[in-house]
Amino acid sequence: MSKVILMIDDDRSERGLFEEAIKKVGSDITCYLAEGGKEALEIMSNKDNILPKVIFLDINMPEMSGWVLLKNLKENETYKDIPVIMYSTSSYQRDIDMAMQFGAVSFCVKPENFKILIKIVDFISNNLDGDLPNAIRQNNEGIDNFKGGTKAV
Repeated sequence: MSKVILMIDDDRSERGLFEEAIKKVGSDITCYLAEGGKEALEIMSNKDNILPKVIFLDINMPEMSGWVLLKNLKENETYKDIPVIMYSTSSYQRDIDMAMQFGAVSFCVKPENFKILIKIVDFISNNLDGDLPNAIRQNNEGIDNFKGGTKAV
């Protein structure tokens, strides 16, 4: 069974970089890319698709912000247990705190370096079948992009 990751970001280049990082990490990963919240919900509600094991979610998107989508996911019985990592250029403590309050397992600042993105994707992929929140909390890889602790799923 493939590892399924959903990445939601309105920036086409960010989605492209993420997809390239997934390809570098491994062929056992299926990555769905969504431009926004509505498209993400359509992808997840498609009966043919298996639910993602983790969602990377951007904050600032038109139509439905990442905050609104995160709250909707955590209030939905079908999606509430899927770990969500807020994925943003922001490193404001206010945003990190809000992500944790709304139920994200972590907050990841978008890396400025493609090699770090590969390291992040590889780390997450290697921990999808275990206790992802605990792996992020321990962060033995020393990835500085994870901020704000984690909440248990």
